[in-house]
Amino acid sequence: MPGISPPERFAKYHTARMAAYTDVCTVLCHTTLPWVAFAATAPDVGQRPAFVQPPDWAGHFTRAGFTVPALPFLTMPATDAGLSALPAWERGLVEGWLPITPSLGHIVFNSWP
Repeated sequence: MPGISPPERFAKYHTARMAAYTDVCTVLCHTTLPWVAFAATAPDVGQRPAFVQPPDWAGHFTRAGFTVPALPFLTMPATDAGLSALPAWERGLVEGWLPITPSLGHIVFNSWP
């Protein structure tokens, strides 16, 4: 059933399950940035979203002033992006919190304490 959910504990995004005909996905709305991403609808979407290609109707979000990052950006391994620009304490969060190499999307749409 479609609906808007508040962020999971520590999550930096709200989720809303949306459907257009047979196209169902979860919209991730960042809590502080005007960014919207799309993920496969799954029970753990509030902890570790599986990003998907923005649907055709994602343009409505950009026209409303939101940024909709492209799937290649969201799924790019953080190591390819060069984390050296982050302060040491933030690099420590990225490197220590996730057991696998995080993507840029998982850094932006995270649920770290």
